[in-house]
Amino acid sequence: YTIDFFEGNGYEMVGMDHFAKPTDELFKALGKGELHRNFQGYTTKGGADLIGVGLTSIGEGIDSYNQNFKIMGQYEEAIDAGKLPFERGVVLNEDDLIRQYVIMELMSNFKLDIKRFEKKFNVKFNEYFSDALKELEIFEKEELITISDDFIECSETGTLLIRNISMPFDAY
Repeated sequence: YTIDFFEGNGYEMVGMDHFAKPTDELFKALGKGELHRNFQGYTTKGGADLIGVGLTSIGEGIDSYNQNFKIMGQYEEAIDAGKLPFERGVVLNEDDLIRQYVIMELMSNFKLDIKRFEKKFNVKFNEYFSDALKELEIFEKEELITISDDFIECSETGTLLIRNISMPFDAY
């Protein structure tokens, strides 16, 4: 009903549970396969560092994620000392970066260009993700995705289950 409501009022779905009008830059980025996702939602600005502001905020760098302190006193102490108020973080390894790319492409554009992936990472997709591809067979059988030598693409119904479709690529 929600999708019908938004579409009936001139909006189109862009990404998981997000909508925009066809004149919006997010909608145009989706059409060009250039939509990106971060902790704030969808954006046309991929690869930008994101510094979380406020308690428990999450930041993202080229190869890291970090989360701010949850307790106001610790947060203020870090700020007063001229430091970013990170409580914890993780530096991504090469496997994390490869998986992040695949997951973000699927979640952002509902499509993965396998040849572009292989060129970017110098990795044979079908070999690297042989286990994930086996897990995706059920989604393909149910016509939620199409897998070819060049692309993994979600059907319209598949876009509603993109979290589940992306999950086999998540090592964690």
